[in-house]
Amino acid sequence: MATSSSSSSSSISSSLVSGVGTSLLSAATEVVAAGADIVATQLADELAQAEDEEYEAFEAAAQSQAELLYAQQFGTDERLVKAALIPRTGETAPTIQFMFNPTDLQFSRSVSIEMVNGARTFRGLPKVNFGFVEPYELKLSGLVFDTYESGADVYELIAPLRAAVDFSSFQDPFEEQTITDENGNTHTYSERTQDANDFLSVMTDSALSNISLGGFTASIDVAGFSEYGTDFSTQALEMRRPPVYYFIWGEHNYMRCMIKDLSFKLTMFLPNGRPVRAMVDLSLQEVDLGVASHSLSERKQIVDLSYSS
Repeated sequence: MATSSSSSSSSISSSLVSGVGTSLLSAATEVVAAGADIVATQLADELAQAEDEEYEAFEAAAQSQAELLYAQQFGTDERLVKAALIPRTGETAPTIQFMFNPTDLQFSRSVSIEMVNGARTFRGLPKVNFGFVEPYELKLSGLVFDTYESGADVYELIAPLRAAVDFSSFQDPFEEQTITDENGNTHTYSERTQDANDFLSVMTDSALSNISLGGFTASIDVAGFSEYGTDFSTQALEMRRPPVYYFIWGEHNYMRCMIKDLSFKLTMFLPNGRPVRAMVDLSLQEVDLGVASHSLSERKQIVDLSYSS
């Protein structure tokens, strides 16, 4: 009986040692994986930075072209300069000209603040974490479109506004675009530019490929690497987005934006039922089509480490 008891005790001790060792290895793996993920995030941003620089060059050329087009079409009469939404280079949407200029421009912007539940400062106030700065929003209210004198259909006059929130006229963000700036330099850019293969090659050449722990060797698997905000497993194969405009009025290019909200009311009709007056409210939201920064975005796991002896 003593021998059996001793054997059982030894077996239990071995199991405990093995269990403790496994737990320590698991904990150490999580620590190393977290560190590797930080390095991977930095590497991803180094790759993304070059793409974003190309975006900035493309965007500068697109903005210059839009401002030149506006000056040619709407800025010739200094007595009455019209406000307009000029489509960004490559968009299929038409230019939107306001029949009467807005009476006011209402800008708004907010900062996202996160409260830590249960955490209080020494002054008894909630502990606050800074979140993100939200994009600007511009509201244009009471825009008048009137065709009473000509008898034209005002519903058709505001067709470009209706098209801006119509899915059938949305842009495919995967399509690569090319633009030539005023100096004759050519720039190309696609809104979905991250290449997982390029990222993997950089990972292989980095110190991440030589991680070892307790006699075990790590195999690195980049878990679902793609541009942030894009989940290819759940989204449609053909991804689209609304057209992008520059809101320009006189000397000011106020915003690169999309039409976030559109509401209109038909308020006057001819005897035959044709609408000849519309009151329109618009909400424009600032957009940035550049490459997502992994460091500034919500943290996501990039590296998955699995160990084998």
